[in-house]
Amino acid sequence: EPGPDPKPGDLIEYQRLGYQHWGIYVGDGFVVHLTDQDGFSSISSAFGASAVVRKDRMERVAAGCYYKVNNKYDGKRTPLPIRKVVHAALDKVGETLNYSLTSENCEHFVTELRYGESFSDQEKKQIGHNVTQNSKNGLDKIVGTLSKLWINKIVSSM
Repeated sequence: EPGPDPKPGDLIEYQRLGYQHWGIYVGDGFVVHLTDQDGFSSISSAFGASAVVRKDRMERVAAGCYYKVNNKYDGKRTPLPIRKVVHAALDKVGETLNYSLTSENCEHFVTELRYGESFSDQEKKQIGHNVTQNSKNGLDKIVGTLSKLWINKIVSSM
């Protein structure tokens, strides 16, 4: 179910497989967002050291995926004046910025514009997932190694 129509300065959350992409609505159907050079906000941009600020149509950024207005931090933080938010976003278009999944991602980019402060829930979720996954991978390796040692010991004692 689509949410409310976006207003300038709103945060737009795009659902992707396994992550969210974020943009800031600047009016007339356009968002400004931090993405790869082609503007597709693919997960491949998560592995690059830089990304470009683009102004694209909301539907182009969505690429068939679900999106919604999500000003989820408004209860905890005060948004900057809308005119300032939109002006700052448009001024960034065309710039190449550093990119890091944990400290300089697309959500950091839009929260800096809207609230004057860079932060992201997505980084915490990703870090938690990575720690869990790394722990699982490490445990799998340990169990695999112990199983091989145990089997080798049984075979050698025959």
